[in-house]
Amino acid sequence: MKNGQVRDPEKVTKEFKQSLFLRKNSLSVRGWTIEILNCIDKIEGSEFTLEDMYRFESDLKNIFVKNNHIKEKIRQQLQILRDKEIIEFKGRGKYRKL
Repeated sequence: MKNGQVRDPEKVTKEFKQSLFLRKNSLSVRGWTIEILNCIDKIEGSEFTLEDMYRFESDLKNIFVKNNHIKEKIRQQLQILRDKEIIEFKGRGKYRKL
């Protein structure tokens, strides 16, 4: 259930399977991936841009204070999420939530 609505069981199963890769990663990598997913969830609508993600740079810097390459890490995590079919890269800095 989500927001009082029964969700499609197939979709729930698919989303769960997509998240299993997090178990295989180190705590540091998981932290980044989860934070990037949280940022994506904060963006309204199904499509977003790299510039939308860069707006979270200062928030991410507060979480990962020792990292001086936040934009690079954002791009890296978007590639990982693309490869795991959680988001779709549409070209020229544009993405779509799946």
